[in-house]
Amino acid sequence: MKGKRCLALLLSFTLLLGALPHGARAQAYTDESVTSAAAQPEHAAGEALAPAGTVTGFPEEGPVQRLSVERDSRPPEEELTAQLPETLSVLLDGKKTSLPVEWYCVGDWENEDDYYFQFSPRWDEDRWPLAEGLDVVRDAPYAAVFLTEPGLSTQSAESVELECYNFFVNKMGLNTAAACGILANIYNECSFKPNNLQGSFEKKLGYTDESYTEAVDKGTYKNFVEDKAGYGLVQFTWWELKRDLLAYAKQKGTSIGDTQTQLEYLQISLGKKRTEEMLAMPNTAEGAYHAGKYFCDEYEKPGLKEQPVLRAKLARDTFWPKYQDALAQAKSGVKDALTPPEPVGLKQTAAGCVFTWNGVAGATKYRVYRDEGEGWKKLGDTAALSWTDEGLSSGKTYRYSVRCLNADGKIVSNHPAESLSLTFWPAPVLTSLKNTAAGVKLRWGGQDCPGYQVWRKEVGGLWDRLTVVNKTSYTDPTAQSGKWYIYTVRCADESGEALSGWIKSKKLLCLAAPQVETPKNRGKGIRVSWKRVPGAKGYWVCRRESEGAWKRVAVVKGGETLRWLDTAVRDHSGKAYCYTVRAIAEDTLSGYEEPGALTCRLKAPKLKSVSAGTGTLTVKWSRSSKCRGYELRLKRGTKVQDVRVEGADRLRKKVKQLKAGKYEVYVRAWRKLGETMCFSDWSEPGKAKVR
Repeated sequence: MKGKRCLALLLSFTLLLGALPHGARAQAYTDESVTSAAAQPEHAAGEALAPAGTVTGFPEEGPVQRLSVERDSRPPEEELTAQLPETLSVLLDGKKTSLPVEWYCVGDWENEDDYYFQFSPRWDEDRWPLAEGLDVVRDAPYAAVFLTEPGLSTQSAESVELECYNFFVNKMGLNTAAACGILANIYNECSFKPNNLQGSFEKKLGYTDESYTEAVDKGTYKNFVEDKAGYGLVQFTWWELKRDLLAYAKQKGTSIGDTQTQLEYLQISLGKKRTEEMLAMPNTAEGAYHAGKYFCDEYEKPGLKEQPVLRAKLARDTFWPKYQDALAQAKSGVKDALTPPEPVGLKQTAAGCVFTWNGVAGATKYRVYRDEGEGWKKLGDTAALSWTDEGLSSGKTYRYSVRCLNADGKIVSNHPAESLSLTFWPAPVLTSLKNTAAGVKLRWGGQDCPGYQVWRKEVGGLWDRLTVVNKTSYTDPTAQSGKWYIYTVRCADESGEALSGWIKSKKLLCLAAPQVETPKNRGKGIRVSWKRVPGAKGYWVCRRESEGAWKRVAVVKGGETLRWLDTAVRDHSGKAYCYTVRAIAEDTLSGYEEPGALTCRLKAPKLKSVSAGTGTLTVKWSRSSKCRGYELRLKRGTKVQDVRVEGADRLRKKVKQLKAGKYEVYVRAWRKLGETMCFSDWSEPGKAKVR
């Protein structure tokens, strides 16, 4: 909060001032109101100045002029002040007269963080001293200068402003004056742009408002809490406030830039004492003044000492008239007293259709209507800016409208010129979510719609649309093992655009199917090995015979234990087995490889003898049951030579043309199952020296 102002767009004062223009550089600043009578010159050129005396007051209060200036085209201070009145109406010893004045900015006109500035008058105080108790910044008329963002519509700011106002009044129970006090502070901080990043930090951090928000939401920017950059509606800056805002957004599953999330967190962070003080503010213009000053002093705590007074005057002179006049107009009860609400959204959720609209100053509540082809029918009244319509029929088209109500419940606006409609499709319901060898597989109940959008997010992250399919299942091959994911599905049209809302599934820990290496015969059984799976806390080893069903034969604890010896097959020579492995963690199983890793149980032959001759070795061994042949391994130093022997009954082999030297000799049995070669373990070695 402290030290942050806005870059942003000026809200449109629709009831008091009208829309503020965005001009080119030649129109960088615009007089937004007629100079008040108090600021009109009372002395013709060359006329004598007012006699010396004491300035005892001012016959008028509030801004003498309102200027809108594009932020990127801000003129030099002297160029701007040249457009302000040359004289100011004052009470000189109680009598009305005018004094020649100059204007100065209260604050730093070049400050990149500020967007609202007050220019106050000054005159020759040696000739016309100010009476004791009066203060120029606090009491004198002033010029209000607002910075705007080029190319940004004021509509979105106005919508956020009204959303804030309704929250303060309808959710927090504040009166209009107290709400105006907070609005003035929010405007001074961010121009009602909830994702606003402090201006001076944009270059420093290399982010825009949008990219900073996205990076924090996705977790790619890690220093949100500690970077000291103001952010959001009230420019949260202190690390504890930013930490708790981020935690609150994650808890709600929303962006840190979400308006409602920030308002709810603002209410929490205000605390009991400050909230009670705001609730006690009188509902008057002076109440708005004191609310603006109190909120600035006690919550924002800005660096510039004059800021509490500037914001107090902004609350009293700009926001209070706007909302007080609108409320008074609504009290008339005339059906077209207020501008009709503007519909801004109609979308489907798991609960039904959610209809949203822009708020209207002066409206206490809104009446929502639905048309099913037989005319408008009342649905209900609400103080919120949205309505959820439940119990709708699949495939049926509905149209929605809304009108304003005053505090007496009377309709004070017509229907908007444009209504919104859609064809309702219930959200598909996920029926299955599981790990497979190919990825995470989803199945859902169909709604007979053209297609389906598949969405995924990491726990605590943002939703990402994966694909659009025209069937009721999908396997996500991109999920990373060891991460928790949430999946959802929405109905979609032929072009892939969403037709329905969504229902969140239960979260699933993605576990990849372990890759099983070729099982190996060992003396006491078959050894099964596999690759490590990220996130696994243990493994299931499964075995089957021939075309039989898989049976779990072992549970291996520990994600780093990657082998297991199957001793139950030690005596089953010649029998074929297939193995697969599943990872497990927190009651979640991975998929498994099909058809698995095939092998045959073969016992190692016994080496009987090894005899050497000149350039030859003669090797003899015992028969191995159910094999199809044997393989010899001859090792001389680091050199290895393998010799294949065909036939289970060939138990002797003379190897010729060997180089002289010492040899170690091993033998093992082999058998081929389809395309898979199976080997027994190697025998104990024999040794001989070739001449």
